[in-house]
Formats: sequence, structure tokens, C-alpha cells
Amino acid sequence: MKAIKTSAVLATLLAVLYSLTINAQQIDQTFSGIEEIDISTASSNCILKKGSGEQVNVILEHTYSEGFKPTVEQSGSTLEIRETHQNGSIGGDGTWTLTIPDGLEVDFNTGSGDFQATDLDLELELNAGSGDFSLSGMRGEIESNTGSGDLELENFEGEVSANAGSGDM
Repeated sequence: MKAIKTSAVLATLLAVLYSLTINAQQIDQTFSGIEEIDISTASSNCILKKGSGEQVNVILEHTYSEGFKPTVEQSGSTLEIRETHQNGSIGGDGTWTLTIPDGLEVDFNTGSGDFQATDLDLELELNAGSGDFSLSGMRGEIESNTGSGDLELENFEGEVSANAGSGDM
């Protein structure tokens, strides 16, 4: 009887671990020769980190359903990152983490994802329906537009153009 209960508990644990493994997915790719990054998300967040070399490393971790289709493609010196939800439902969440060198041009467009960057010298264009932007220790040029999200700048050097419908700056 004790062996049956132990087997049942183990089977339940394995089923839970299997479902977590199926739902948690990851992409990890590295690119060279990148000068511009164009990111378009429905609701995923984006984090930019400063790298030590000239390569761009892209990591996506998400728990979206089967209808989620991420695309990461290099076209010349431009890296294009897109995500689509084929069945219309966005259940789950995702985060794109990019490790990049200074001096790039980055365009981020999202419906409701947040954007975070630290200690980089970039030309940024940020657009969101309701996402928040958090920039710390940044240098360069920033153009920011958000419908209802916030823009937080800390220790910034450069030019800023910002517009928020109902968010805080």
C-alpha cells in the first residue's frame, strides 16, 4: 500500500514538472555585425544589458502557448525581433534579454511590455501603448512615446524627447 502511494506521489510530481517544462521555453542566439535592433512585441518585456564584446546575444524566456511565434532574424546589420500570437490569445508572459555593445540604434515597439536598459550609450526609440520605460546610467539620444506608461530616467546624459498620454515622467 505504501509503494502505491509513493508511486502516485511520484507520478503527480513528474506530471507537474513535465507541464512546467512544456510551458517554459527559451531561445538563446548570438549575432555579429549588428548596428540596429528593431524589436516589436505584443506584451513581452525587454531588458538591455551592456556586453563586453561587439556581439549581440538574444535570450527569450516565455510561458506563452503554442500559438506564440517568436522570430529573430539578421538582415545585413539589422537585427529584427518579432513576436506574434497566432490564436489571438496571449496567455503567459515573456522577457527578451539582450546583451549588446554601445553605439547601437534600438527601436522598441510594444502593446503593453516594459523596457529596461542600464549603463549603455545608445540611440533609442521607445513606443508603447501601456508599457513602462526604465533607463539608468544611460547616454545618447532617447525618443519615448507611451499612451499610459511611465518613463523613469536616472543618471542620463544626452538628448531626450518624451511624450506620455497619462503616464508619469
